Amino acid sequence: MKTYLALCVTILSGISIAYAVEQEKKPSASPVQLQKEMNDENRIDPMQNPRYVSSAKIMKRHILDNASGVVGEVEDIIIDENGYVASLYVDFDRLRLSEPTYMAFKDLDAESVTSGYRLGMNKKEIEELYPSLLSSIETAAGGDEGKKYSVKELIGSNVVTDEGDSIGNLEDMLFDQEGSYVRGVYLNINYKTVRNKAIAVPLSVVNFEQDNGKMRVMIEKKFADLIVKYAKDS
Repeated sequence: MKTYLALCVTILSGISIAYAVEQEKKPSASPVQLQKEMNDENRIDPMQNPRYVSSAKIMKRHILDNASGVVGEVEDIIIDENGYVASLYVDFDRLRLSEPTYMAFKDLDAESVTSGYRLGMNKKEIEELYPSLLSSIETAAGGDEGKKYSVKELIGSNVVTDEGDSIGNLEDMLFDQEGSYVRGVYLNINYKTVRNKAIAVPLSVVNFEQDNGKMRVMIEKKFADLIVKYAKDS
């Protein structure tokens, strides 16, 4: 057990490096590819598409122990720049642990099941690991050096072009069924004659950044123009 706990702490200490290396980079986009992907993603209403899970539903998932007993709830999801879930911000309310903490999604053997995320630990092991999770909380969240983003902070953020024009806001994040990575974003376009038109946009043309302490979504103008035109014509 002590060896297992030591391994978990070591994993947490290196998550911002190990996790980023393991994932594939976000593919580069082209206007032609963007058009094809938007046609596919918006063929039916993205919020009704069974291959997507909205961030609101992900946030309602339970945290389970290895016997599928509920031990906590998801409070937030931390993703990397490629859209992969790096860690979950968890409130272990069922275990009556004092405050929420981050848990590395993959490296701590978390898996997605119908009712939530199941950890590879029993209740006692979670309680024993908890102090180490709290002490490593900054590293697990991504730290200052890692490009990690809170889904809670991203929802509702402004969408701008790289020339500074505001074209709308980020209404939702579209996860895969496993809840392990973001397949795309759901943007509400408000620009010139296009008003309140929501469409799915692939993650390949989206960049997340901070502006005066607030999150925003930045899209190159050539892609933003295509997105606005698509929203207008659809």
